[in-house]
Amino acid sequence: MSITLREIRNYVKTYMYDKSPGTYMILDLHSKKKLGLDLSNALFRMPNRLFNLIKSVYNDEITANFIFKSMLVKPIAIKLGKIGYEEEVEKALLSGCESFIDYLKQNGVDSSLDRSICMPATQNSNAISSLP
Repeated sequence: MSITLREIRNYVKTYMYDKSPGTYMILDLHSKKKLGLDLSNALFRMPNRLFNLIKSVYNDEITANFIFKSMLVKPIAIKLGKIGYEEEVEKALLSGCESFIDYLKQNGVDSSLDRSICMPATQNSNAISSLP
C-alpha cells in the first residue's frame, strides 16, 4: 500500500490546523505572502526557506524549531510510519527537495512522484531553486 504526496500534504495541513489553528493560519498567510506557496507546499518545495520564515515570524529559533518539528515534521513521520524517527525525517526533508523525494519513495510514497515539484515557477515562468 502506498500513499501519495497529496495525502501527506493534506495530513500535515489537517494535523497542524487541529493542533493550533491560529499558528497554521498565521504561517500559511506569511508563506503565501513571502514564499508564494501555501504552507504545506512550501514545506516540501522549500523547507529551509520555510524554517527561516517561521524563525522570522516568531523572532525566536527555539519556537521555530518547536513548530517545525512538532507541527510539520511529526505529521510526515506519522504518515510514513516513522514515529520515533522524526530526526531522520527532518534530516531528509532539509537535505533538499530531490533527496527528500528519494526518501519518500523509499518509505512507501507513490513511486510516480515527480521531481518537478521541486521547482516552483515564479510569476515570470522561470524556475527557481527550492533552496535558499
